[in-house]
Amino acid sequence: MTKSTINVKNQTTVPKEIREKLGGGAGDVLQWDIVDNRVLVSAARPLFLDRQGRIKVGQGDVVRDVRKARKRMGVKEQVVTSANPAPSSRGEALVRRLRGRSTVKMATDEILSLTRR
Repeated sequence: MTKSTINVKNQTTVPKEIREKLGGGAGDVLQWDIVDNRVLVSAARPLFLDRQGRIKVGQGDVVRDVRKARKRMGVKEQVVTSANPAPSSRGEALVRRLRGRSTVKMATDEILSLTRR
């Protein structure tokens, strides 16, 4: 039986052998349940794995399938009328305005080196 201690911050370390069996590591989410006065700890499944088996895999037209699924869900299709759709943020709008206006000929590495000083 593996043991760990709860520290003063009410935290504990998951023992190495348990981490290895769960296949977990830093940043992974653990799910805690109480079952018959026992604590059951398991690795939480990512949400996309809950949809396993619901996604059709194989040949087909992905764009057509996505449009069909959106229509079934009642999502209106967004139609882009130009090659340059409206910017989604102030930053994107600024980049579009400034693109191609530079008079200084510098390579990307040279520009980035200015930010690292």
